[in-house]
Amino acid sequence: MKSIIAYLLAFTMMATIATQAFLPAVAAADAQNSVSVVQVETGSEEETGEPASQQPDETDPETVVTEEAAPEEVVAEESTSGEASSEVSTSEEASSEELVSDENASGGAASSEAASEEASSSEAASQEEAELLDEELLAEEEEQETLDEVEEPTEVVPNGGVNAVISAAMALNRDVSFTMTLYRNGENVAQTSGTLKQNGEGGASQVKLSGTGLEAGSYEVVISAPGFASYSQALEVSQNMYSELTLYTGELSGYGSAAHPGVLRVGDADGDGVLSETDADTIVNAIQHGVQGGLADLDGSGEVDLADLQLLAANLTEDQTQVGDVYSTVQTRVADN
Repeated sequence: MKSIIAYLLAFTMMATIATQAFLPAVAAADAQNSVSVVQVETGSEEETGEPASQQPDETDPETVVTEEAAPEEVVAEESTSGEASSEVSTSEEASSEELVSDENASGGAASSEAASEEASSSEAASQEEAELLDEELLAEEEEQETLDEVEEPTEVVPNGGVNAVISAAMALNRDVSFTMTLYRNGENVAQTSGTLKQNGEGGASQVKLSGTGLEAGSYEVVISAPGFASYSQALEVSQNMYSELTLYTGELSGYGSAAHPGVLRVGDADGDGVLSETDADTIVNAIQHGVQGGLADLDGSGEVDLADLQLLAANLTEDQTQVGDVYSTVQTRVADN
């Protein structure tokens, strides 16, 4: 019971304290409202020019409503101001977006222009590379055409040659067949023959032996005939050139150390190609036996006699050996094409 009484007393005290605290706040609110009403009434009197006594009373419900409507107008104005601010903000945002859009458009245009320039540059570079490649290919084709047009080296046809001109320097009553053989590196590469006609009382007689189609190089010329010692001479043959020898069947005077002909020596009675004591014995034996003709008949008179032995003796030394060879001066001339 005591606890209930204490609870009630505490509640009463709390209510009293709350009332005391609430009443001043209410009074302050009423005073503020009263001031607002006076301000509104004064404004109305000034605006309308009517006495304040004719304005509605505070207790008039319509007046209260009018007073309460003022905050709504403020709210409306604030709302209108907010909307205006919102519109300004929206306008600013739109302007900002337009600027950004313009910047993006400008950036896009610049980017497109740069891309276009880069593409043009790349296309120009590609075109230059293609032109260079075409030029290289054209140069290669022209070079190939030039190579194709160049004539292949023709095979060199050997056209060198050797001529041997043999003339009679003694009276011969028989025809003599001379043979010229050409050796190169010991190999027989060419051979030709010709006949020196008899000249009776010592008239002129001549034969020309020619070896043609020879390669350039060194050759050995060997000339032989029945009753004559073999004649051998080395010489050089050049391409498109002829080397010529001049030979006589006996020695001729008047040449000295100047260019002179070679000498073909008669007296080979035994046919070995060399003049020696054996040839003399062969001729003497033929004379003793009355041999008619044959190799021992050097002058071709039809019989072997002392005249043949004299021809041999003219070409032998005191030691009964062959007199040294007299070689022809080698002359050259351009080959006949």
